[in-house]
Amino acid sequence: MLPALRTRFDALEMQRTALLTGLASHPASELERKPAPDRWSVLEILEHLVRADEGSVRQLERRDAPAPTLPARLAAGLKLRIIRLILGRVRLKVPVKGLLPGGQPVSLAELSRRWGESRCRLAGYLETIAPEGLRAPLFRHPIAGWLTLEQGLDFHLHHVGVHRAQIDRLVAR
Repeated sequence: MLPALRTRFDALEMQRTALLTGLASHPASELERKPAPDRWSVLEILEHLVRADEGSVRQLERRDAPAPTLPARLAAGLKLRIIRLILGRVRLKVPVKGLLPGGQPVSLAELSRRWGESRCRLAGYLETIAPEGLRAPLFRHPIAGWLTLEQGLDFHLHHVGVHRAQIDRLVAR
């Protein structure tokens, strides 16, 4: 794996394992509890993160990215910065219905298994990237559009970090 991708992937993995390890000692009833009827439980937040990871990997594996253009890359980078500024400060609607929790409770063990499988697939994909692939728009964000892999992995780090803070607030109650 290219060093720039390895660094980001390792950071994602440390973030994921720390989050799951920290939640392992909490009873299922606490993880299933919603703070309000219109808010997500810890397990629903995790399911959202897992679905985002799985969707990104599926999209990457399809390899249907457009040819890179400088204006498109610059526009996507600008949109991504705006999203990162807003994310965590303002409650946003999930831009893709497939990223919403499914409505049926999913256990921490099942979410952990799925997230691990998704990350294994991501690692396998990242192993196939040659140096020239770092500049290509290979990762599609539903709002920002096509991003490079580095931008996409950085977004996932930020996204999980925002939801980690949300989870920490819920389990501290």
